[in-house]
Amino acid sequence: LHVSDYKGWTALHHAAFGGYTRTMQIILDTNVKCTDRVDEEGNTALHLAAREGHAKAVRLLLDYGAKILFNKAIASFFHEAIHNRRKDVVSAVILHKRWEEAVVTFSHYSSANKCPLLEMVEYLPDSFKLVLDNCIIESSEEKTSRDFYIEYNFRYLQCPLTLNKKLKDGEDIFYEPLTTLNAMVRHNRMELLSHPVCKEYLLMKWMAYGFRAHLMNLGIYSLGLIPLTLLVTHIQPGRPLNGTEIYEARPLEYENSYFTRVCMCLVLIMSLLGICKEIFQLIQQKLKYLLDYSNLLDWTIYTTSIIFVSSLFINTPAHLQWECGAIAVYLSWMNFLLYLQRFENYGIYVVMFWEILRTLIRIAVVFFFLILAFGLSFFVLLGSQQTYSTPLLSVMKTFAMMLGDINYHDAFLDPLLSSELPYPFLSYTVLIIFTLLIPILLMNLLIGLAVGDIAEVQKYAALKRIAMQVNLHTNLEKKLPFWFLSRVDQESITVYPNRPRYCGFMVRCVFQYCFGCEDSTTDAQSTDTTLELEVLKQKYRLKDISTLLEKQHDLIKLIIQKMDIVSEAEDEDSNDLFQHKFRKRQLEHKNSKWDTVLKAVKT
Repeated sequence: LHVSDYKGWTALHHAAFGGYTRTMQIILDTNVKCTDRVDEEGNTALHLAAREGHAKAVRLLLDYGAKILFNKAIASFFHEAIHNRRKDVVSAVILHKRWEEAVVTFSHYSSANKCPLLEMVEYLPDSFKLVLDNCIIESSEEKTSRDFYIEYNFRYLQCPLTLNKKLKDGEDIFYEPLTTLNAMVRHNRMELLSHPVCKEYLLMKWMAYGFRAHLMNLGIYSLGLIPLTLLVTHIQPGRPLNGTEIYEARPLEYENSYFTRVCMCLVLIMSLLGICKEIFQLIQQKLKYLLDYSNLLDWTIYTTSIIFVSSLFINTPAHLQWECGAIAVYLSWMNFLLYLQRFENYGIYVVMFWEILRTLIRIAVVFFFLILAFGLSFFVLLGSQQTYSTPLLSVMKTFAMMLGDINYHDAFLDPLLSSELPYPFLSYTVLIIFTLLIPILLMNLLIGLAVGDIAEVQKYAALKRIAMQVNLHTNLEKKLPFWFLSRVDQESITVYPNRPRYCGFMVRCVFQYCFGCEDSTTDAQSTDTTLELEVLKQKYRLKDISTLLEKQHDLIKLIIQKMDIVSEAEDEDSNDLFQHKFRKRQLEHKNSKWDTVLKAVKT
């Protein structure tokens, strides 16, 4: 049993590689110490069984106390099963009593063989879903009972805080916060992010510190937004020039208005603080900062806001001041819309809006040349009219015509009747082609792309909104101190679905409609008991059928043993091609007294 071949394989290695559990059991009953023998690559029998996908063999070795060792590639048997996508083996390990030992056996310094949980998210998301399913424990009470509860365990979603925060200067082991959730976002695992355990985990983080930090950030931003809006709405940007209806731009007047002076000072202070914050983020994030378009939006808002109130300390041209004010107030409210993405009930619609806008911009870039073609044609054909007198005006008028403002009487019919249309036949031909291609074809195409794919957009928007939540909590946990996180972080929570989670009617309404913390009382009470009873009946029927099949299987095995028929089907995990061919070759070279009967049956 201890003799090995040229590769260092013992008899147990060969049996594990082929998945022969009966042979393995005989070897292990003879000598248990051979379970940890390694070959030239450092692989034990457990490595080979896991790599080949033999779940029964892996379970047998774990039951016999085989050690979970690393090979020369610093990979455990669990890594081998995950990298080779052996779902049956991974599921067997998850349900085994030594699951905890298998999941914590990895090297922090190995880039190829990371934590098995992260590897499962990347390679076997269905297996990680099984892990999350095992983290939900329901009580034995009736689901409609007030005492019915659900316990959610987060131990496999959160990395130990001691690895998220360096406690000593000499420690070089460091993981980013919410490591598992960030891996789900990175690999677009929507089915995992929408799992109840992940939702409750993010809700716990949101309730602990997330919404407070976000509301504080939103309040600070409003200190600059509200004064800017008051300045724009309470001050007229121009005055009549020489008693006519022509208005002349004038700078902000603040000498005789205490209200205007206070608003301008608030806008200036908040803009300077915002620039300081952006500079700090630029130093911290470096190149990653430049890749985020929202940072460019913030810089534009702060710069134009400072120019808008710059008459506090310098003389600024009035037209530049009010142009910057228009840009600042527009972008400020657009940026405020981005802040609403964090909230569950409103955020998904904001994200969907931006995704459809991104699709529209891509289409507009492609079909701009079509609008340009018609615009230049109308400039040549209708250049005598004021609205088509220049190429730019002609293109802008064509863009307005795309929205339905064709102005047929003034631009085409009246000039034709008064003989002022230079090229009537060609002008009407281009108009007909334009009507068919732009208002009918192109506009319906845009509507179809925006509305027809709304389900896919909504799915992607839900993933992106959850990704933003994960990013928010990740950035917050990087900045929050260790003592605070250790106090608010919870390894598990217990939820009573039939009880209100937040005290008070007003508090529940605020959290439900603003912060997305929905009360699940109605969900538990609306359970269809009839359907649940039928499912329970089918479950028991399937169990009875399974028990009957097992009895028949045992009876057939006894008959085979009595009749001395060679069969190794029960000795293997699965009917893969290698084992099937190997068994066929062995049976062809083996004689039995029942060969004549078997041949007669086949003929």
